[in-house]
Amino acid sequence: FENKLTENIGKPKELWKTLKSLGLPNKSSSGANICLKNGDKISFDSKENANLFMRFFSSLAKDLFLKQPEAPMRFGKEYLYSYYENFNLNTKNFSFSEVSSENVLDIIKDLDLSKASGIDDISVKFIKDGAPILALPISQIFNLSIKLSSFPDDCKISKLKPLFKKGSKTDPKNYRPISLLSIVSKLIEKIIHDQTENYLSENRVLFNFQSGFRKNYS
Repeated sequence: FENKLTENIGKPKELWKTLKSLGLPNKSSSGANICLKNGDKISFDSKENANLFMRFFSSLAKDLFLKQPEAPMRFGKEYLYSYYENFNLNTKNFSFSEVSSENVLDIIKDLDLSKASGIDDISVKFIKDGAPILALPISQIFNLSIKLSSFPDDCKISKLKPLFKKGSKTDPKNYRPISLLSIVSKLIEKIIHDQTENYLSENRVLFNFQSGFRKNYS
């Protein structure tokens, strides 16, 4: 490519063609194509780069786990049983409750329009606009999921978007993976989360200084 760029100096049309092949965005494009290092070569193939990201991101958790020091057994099963012994949780069994279409409608109303759609390309605006009609069938899907203790397989598939952080744009480690789930799956998660959080809060199960993922505990 270096030779090609040199050859095309003084030939604007050919030079722009070469630059665009390297991933330079044009006016109609929202961003540049990603090129990644694959061994000693640079890959411009989108499918090959998707596989490079897939292999890198899927190994992240395992690599981080192997770097962690061995944890003490302080928080083993016996410790947990003794810690929660006085909570009387045996008399307060938890189970998920079915939801009404009104519950689903309220959650849909609170959806953020700026949230991206998942692999199904169903947008928040579509769900919001059709909420009066969609709330009932969506609540029926949710209740069936709760009854069968099964999460719909189609809702488990996410669209993975690599978000550039800093450094070289050809190195996969300089990208952060963002999982874009379908809006319907987010609605199910919201219902499950709210019911679980209510139980944990009412029974004071969460540690006092647990602040992550808790409302008003930032």
